[in-house]
This record gives sequence, C-alpha cells and structure tokens, in this order.
Amino acid sequence: MAKTLPQGKGMYIWRIERLLGGDPVAIAARAKELGFTWVAIKIADGYLPYNIDKVTKKDLAAELIAELRKVGVGVWGWTYAYGNNPEVDAKMAISRALQLAVDGFILNAEAEFKTSVRKRSMAREAELTARLIYEGLPDMAIGFSSFRYPTLHDLPWAKFLKYCDFIQTQVYWMGVQNSAAQLVRSIAEYRLYSDLPFVPAGWCDHEHGYAPTQQSIIEFHQKVVELGIQADLFWEWNGMEKFGYADTIGALKWELGDVVIVPMPEP
Repeated sequence: MAKTLPQGKGMYIWRIERLLGGDPVAIAARAKELGFTWVAIKIADGYLPYNIDKVTKKDLAAELIAELRKVGVGVWGWTYAYGNNPEVDAKMAISRALQLAVDGFILNAEAEFKTSVRKRSMAREAELTARLIYEGLPDMAIGFSSFRYPTLHDLPWAKFLKYCDFIQTQVYWMGVQNSAAQLVRSIAEYRLYSDLPFVPAGWCDHEHGYAPTQQSIIEFHQKVVELGIQADLFWEWNGMEKFGYADTIGALKWELGDVVIVPMPEP
C-alpha cells in the first residue's frame, strides 16, 4: 500500500481549546474558508494523550477531526517526543494515531535530543522512538519535524531520518525576514543526511519579540511552490488568528504569482 504525503496548504494546531473558542464546527468552517487542504493536530505529548479536556475528559481532537472530515480537510496527527522513555512515547503516539484514524503522523523532536543538553548521545533513544512509530504505523506516511538548520544543533539526525517518509523542517525566520533564502538553506543542510521529500513549515506567530512580515510569509510559500514541493504548513493557527495573518495566509494559492497583501490591523 502506497503511503500518501500531505498535499497543498496546511496549518499546525496546538491547543484546540484556545482556537475559536474550541468550537470544532467553527474551526472546520474556518479551515475551509482559508483554503487549507490539511491540518496537523497535536494528539500526543510524550507518554500522554493531548487535546483532552482536563475537566470533562472529552477528546477535543476526535471532535475536531470529525468536523474537518465533513468539509474535506485532511487531518494529520503529531506528537512531541522527549526521549526519556522511547517505548512509552511511541506506544502513546501509535495508539492515538490509530484511535483517531489520522491520515498520517509527524514526530517532533527538539532540544531534549541534543547531546549538548543531555551531556551524552541520544542516538539510541532517537532511533528507537522513530523506529517504533514508523513500524507501528506502517500504512501512514511519517514526517520528522525539527530545527531548520541541522548544522547548528547536535541531534542524531540520521537516526531520526532513517525512519520517516518526509522532512518537516521548521523554517521559523525569527529576526530576519529572508524566509525564502532560509528555506533554501534548510533544505541544503538536511540534504547532508537524507534525500527524503520536504513538507516545510513556515511561521505566522509572534515569539521572543519577533514577528514575521506578511511579505515574508508570501515569499516563503512562493519559494515552496517554485521548488516543486507539494505541500507546506504554518505554525500555528492560534497565532495566525491572534496576530492578524489569516487573510494573508488565506490568500496563498498553490501556484506562482503575486498574492495581494492584506493590510495588518493596527495594534
């Protein structure tokens, strides 16, 4: 059975309860309005399920996925891995992905796997986490999500990339707005480790005092299309709504050409 990678314009969803009042019908309608062909929802966090209401124990991810499917939006799941207990983390990721019947899955691993942070190699934990998820979800395409520049971070890159189907590089251009150039550099650096296809993530949030310009978002997306990449997505939906990027991202099309810049609201 051939695995299907994401196609078209997507969006990351982190905490459902913060997004449009947590209303799954409203979120699905908004996804359709903004032209998202797929979204990636956090469904696990290490050994814990994610997007479960802490009071009612209601599965917010399950409700949202049902509504997104009604409007034809694809749904991918993602988890954040910590490396402390790879078997348990992988078991939760697999369980949630199968329970929710997502279209595919993304493994996100960052600082917790750095040699400089742990003061030892995390190669065994990285390979075990990635391998167990890959083998446990044999019919799903698996993406690996992490820092944009591998040369700046001492993760066991080859161990992760051995067990995935695409690279979901986080091209978050904080401080400098040359998003297209950063995407090109990110791809070149990952090519030192793998020839897997890319599904890059752009940035539409505010963090550490930095904020992307509308033009940098447009240039990122246009470079993705120009390079012949079949899908991209952005971090993260709540930030897009909160900081006024929705019209700009909604106007992005899967074709080259100018995109009208919608004026940002006054602060």
